[in-house]
Amino acid sequence: MIVWLFVLLLLTLFFIRMMFLTFNFSVRLISVIDFILLGGLAVYYGHTNWFPYIANGNAVYFWDIVLLIIVLISYRTIIKIGSTKFPRLSLIFHYVMAWGGTALIYVLISAIALGHLPRLLNFEILNVVVNIILISLLAWVLYTMRLKVFHLKI
Repeated sequence: MIVWLFVLLLLTLFFIRMMFLTFNFSVRLISVIDFILLGGLAVYYGHTNWFPYIANGNAVYFWDIVLLIIVLISYRTIIKIGSTKFPRLSLIFHYVMAWGGTALIYVLISAIALGHLPRLLNFEILNVVVNIILISLLAWVLYTMRLKVFHLKI
């Protein structure tokens, strides 16, 4: 089990490190990953909870696209304005996005490799807490790399 955890951590760090090979490519890649994360969550929530009440049939997909465009515009605005006018809020935003991306990669890799989160403890709640702590530590690595890419300082 320890070997699987070690492999999982190495794969997660590998994917995080691969995102930052070149800085010019990294900003675009970070933006795409953030957009997929935010846009995917927004469209999933909107598609299942909002849009069936205002449209039916294939018109629901039209509203999905409209929501995706709104998320893209608001994300770009938050990144541009937030980084210059509100640097502390921007730091929090970047950590939240780093944590979300890391959690997504961690859960996907563990689902593919193990079929579930790694079982590090026998007690289920503490096991989830330990996995969240591991995700948070990996997210801190990604967060410091994001700050370098976006030229921000803590």
